[in-house]
This record gives sequence, structure tokens and C-alpha cells, in this order.
Amino acid sequence: MDDYTTTVKEEAEVVVLDGEEAPVPLPVGVAVAPFLVKTFEMVEDPATDAVVSWGASRNSFVVWDPHAFAARLLPLHFKHANFSSFLRQLNTYGFRKVSADRWEFANEDFLGGQRHLLANIRRRRATGTGAASTTTTPRAGTGGGGGGEGEVDRLRRDKEALARELARLRRQQGEARAHLLDMELRVRGTERRQEQCTAFLARALRNPDVLDKIARHHAASLA
Repeated sequence: MDDYTTTVKEEAEVVVLDGEEAPVPLPVGVAVAPFLVKTFEMVEDPATDAVVSWGASRNSFVVWDPHAFAARLLPLHFKHANFSSFLRQLNTYGFRKVSADRWEFANEDFLGGQRHLLANIRRRRATGTGAASTTTTPRAGTGGGGGGEGEVDRLRRDKEALARELARLRRQQGEARAHLLDMELRVRGTERRQEQCTAFLARALRNPDVLDKIARHHAASLA
């Protein structure tokens, strides 16, 4: 038996998984899955732009800091702090990753400032034969069958992407440490030269002959 139930309200299908919260109603009696509403609210909130925000065209969203996103934002809106689970949910609702260099996702009905379009997004589900089917538009689908193999491949790609991101962050951390060490050495050198100049001036003030020699040397260099 399928592990979901279906509720129809004003010709709009809403799929609710076991254990998932009830659909959130929107105006005109249209119900939307809580996952979509909460994700929309996170992206729409300007206070979290440093972690997650809309893309430049507001037709996609970017998770800029996956670690902060999982540790700080997910527990506030969901009952977990698992970034991989969030990615699986996105795929379930037909979102697609649109950038190879960052965590950027898009769905043609997930647009900045257009909350009402969430009602058009449907959960993908498997048929009795195991082939993938969806009630979203074709552009939002990922294409292809073999849901189990596709899930494994997707998880492997996510793992590889996280590994690359971790390596990049470690490399940046090493570069930052080297830069800080270089700056520290320069500051110490400047402080040492300043101490030497101060000591020289102190000796010169105690010995008038030194000041006379400096004055004569300066006058001779100008002649």
C-alpha cells in the first residue's frame, strides 16, 4: 500500500506523507504542503539572506552556507537538521539543481514574491510498477526511471559536492592562516624598527654632539 494519502479540495490535489503536517491553506481554499510553505518563508526572509536567499532573477534560490542552513534554519522550521533530507524533499517536489558550483535550486512555480504559485507544485510519487510519475509540469521533472538507482546517484553526487566544498573551505582556511602569519610578521618588524628609532632618538637627546653631527651631515648633503 502506498505510504501517502490524497486529499482533494477545489480540484487541487494535495499529497500528505505519513507523519507530515497537514497542508497549509492558501486563499481561495487551495492547500499547499507545509514543506513548500516553510521553504518559501525561509528564502523570502531577508534576515537569512547570508545563509539562503533568492537568486538574482528571483526564479531560483541559493543555499549560500549549507552548514549554517542545516544547523540553524532547518531545526526552526522542520523536525530535523539534515541537509541531505532537505535535498531529497526538494527533489520529491520537482526542484532541480541549476548550478554545478553552488547549491542553487529552481522550480517554475517557486518564484520570489509569488507565494500563490506554490499551489501548482505537486509531490512526485511512484506508480505500482515502480516507474516515476509526477503531477508537476515536465520542466520541473528530473526525467528517467529507476528511482532507487537515481536516488543513489543523486546522494553520491551530493556527497562529492560536499567533499569539494569542504576541501575548498579548508584551502581557504589555510590561505587565511598564512596571510595572518605574514601580517603578524610584518607588524612585528614595524614595531621593532619603531623601537630602534625611539632608542636612537633617546640617545641623541642625551648627547648633543650626535645632534650636531646629524645637522652637519644634513647641511652637507644639501650643499
